[in-house]
Amino acid sequence: MSHTLFCIPYAGCSASMFNIFNGKIPGVQIVPLDYAGKGARIGEPMHSRIAGAVEDCAASVINHGNFTNYSLFGYSMGGVIAYETALLLNKTNVNLPHNIILAACEPPDSIMDGHTSYMAMSDAEFIEYLISTGGIDSELTALPEFLDLFLPIIRNDHVLLEFYEPTKCETPLSVAFHVAYSDDERNASGWRRYTSVKCDLTHFDGGHFFIRDNPGGVCKYIEDVLNGRV
Repeated sequence: MSHTLFCIPYAGCSASMFNIFNGKIPGVQIVPLDYAGKGARIGEPMHSRIAGAVEDCAASVINHGNFTNYSLFGYSMGGVIAYETALLLNKTNVNLPHNIILAACEPPDSIMDGHTSYMAMSDAEFIEYLISTGGIDSELTALPEFLDLFLPIIRNDHVLLEFYEPTKCETPLSVAFHVAYSDDERNASGWRRYTSVKCDLTHFDGGHFFIRDNPGGVCKYIEDVLNGRV
């Protein structure tokens, strides 16, 4: 049986971002996860709290049925959802993943450090913020049809993150954590507090969205993780 890698995207992005993994990680089945309101599920009502997205992702893992040979991968906000999904699966007595791979993601207790309220921003302010952080191509902001469809989705994800309350967990997860980070993730080592097994850190050049500039390097990193070389 091949190893299954469930992949959760960053805020505002659909799971189609993980198409770049297809055929690039030998022996691994890539299963991208969209929660309600995003990507393949864009017609469904969006969640008002991150817990709803977590429940969605946990249900997708359970419905897939591979509980013996799987890992979770989350990019940025997707990393927090991956972590919370593992907590929920553990609570429901589903086998924990072999690995949790967290890319460009600060730990739960510091993920909003230095950020202002996304909900309080006007559309113009929010767009400016997205452009400045590389979260959106400035050319797309000139397309009214794009903004009408996608800006509410992107903002909703950021608001989910703004009001995220980490699940209280007295016992760290007994899962290996693998953290891929850039210079923008200054607290990446904080993930070590959330696992009782191991937490290794691998630095990638570039900023927060290093997956765009170096998809091949990210694929190789995941392959090395899943084959025990990291």
